[in-house]
Amino acid sequence: MSHATASSLSGLEANEQDRFELAPLYETEDWKNYVWSKDATEAFMISAQYLLERGLNVGFFKDDASLWREILEAFCDQKPFGEELRRFFELNFVPVKRRESKQQFLYTGYFEPEYQASPKLTEDYSIPIYKRPSDLVLIEDLGVLNPNLRGFRVGGVVLDGTLKPYASRKDIYEGALDGKGLELAYLKDLREAYFLSIQGSGVLIYPDQTRIRVAYAGTNGRPYQSIGAILVERGLIAPHEISMQSIWTWCQNHLDEMVDLFSENPSFVFFKLLDQSTTFPQGAISRPLIPLFSLAVDPLFYPLGIPLWAEGISNPLRSKDQHQGLMFSHDTGGAIKGAYRGDIFCGTGKNAGERAGGMQLEGSLTLFCPKKSQKILSIT
Repeated sequence: MSHATASSLSGLEANEQDRFELAPLYETEDWKNYVWSKDATEAFMISAQYLLERGLNVGFFKDDASLWREILEAFCDQKPFGEELRRFFELNFVPVKRRESKQQFLYTGYFEPEYQASPKLTEDYSIPIYKRPSDLVLIEDLGVLNPNLRGFRVGGVVLDGTLKPYASRKDIYEGALDGKGLELAYLKDLREAYFLSIQGSGVLIYPDQTRIRVAYAGTNGRPYQSIGAILVERGLIAPHEISMQSIWTWCQNHLDEMVDLFSENPSFVFFKLLDQSTTFPQGAISRPLIPLFSLAVDPLFYPLGIPLWAEGISNPLRSKDQHQGLMFSHDTGGAIKGAYRGDIFCGTGKNAGERAGGMQLEGSLTLFCPKKSQKILSIT
């Protein structure tokens, strides 16, 4: 998924030890005054169950597998919340952060949109979203083939025995998938389809009021290009004004340029319909996302499922928004690349979208490791 190097926090490799230091988080007023809700316990339970079921003898967790297992099993047994959860962290974990650098951690927000849709093509609903094509070859993590390529993704189509690039967004807009029977549903507005792909999941509301969840099923393997960055670079939207809402408005005022703008992002997302019993959006670990506790990260730098402490504040020119507290790496995202990017899940629907669309916070991210961890001992 990422074009970063293999040196990363996900392993805290020996040659990376000097990049990290213990964080005095437990002594801060922010930690002492933090309100520990039951949502924090629920989010931790999701991580704990995922890690225990997946196994801990791999990657970041391998050297300390027995420590992690003991802590996670104790958490599942005790189910602490409130002040008990705070004490659980202080008893079992040590906070670690990257050594100070000029680069701050950037948080953006994402959400699960709700859009009016139709299972059939009609005059009002004419913009298709697609299921994953059967000829698409997609390896989400090349690390399964070569450990040195962990975190990289490749996708394409096999032609004459060779993997070739799959159709780009521009190709698909021009009909590359027509006649293949891949249409899952239809939306009213191309912007809705585009932003649905950016969010990675959503709720479709059919004319009979049936609610159907759709989820990420893969991409065409092409690199992601932010159209927000393009609009800023061209001076069409000021940097402190860029948001999902401002992009939506710009497109409304430039409908004749919208397709060309979207086409500059060659990445294209395919979806799958979820069972109607699915009542929560799911992240990359195939578990429910918890609003304001689930964080999308680059798995090349942060292992999925791990507890984190997030701190971020907005540029005053943008808003007075801020976020601080416990989070868990439950998801990934096409635009979330590198050691200093994260995407905060804000929930479902319009209100969540309003917060997520304008969120841009700068701050820091702290990672929790078990006390007595070999990684901790190696950097102290």
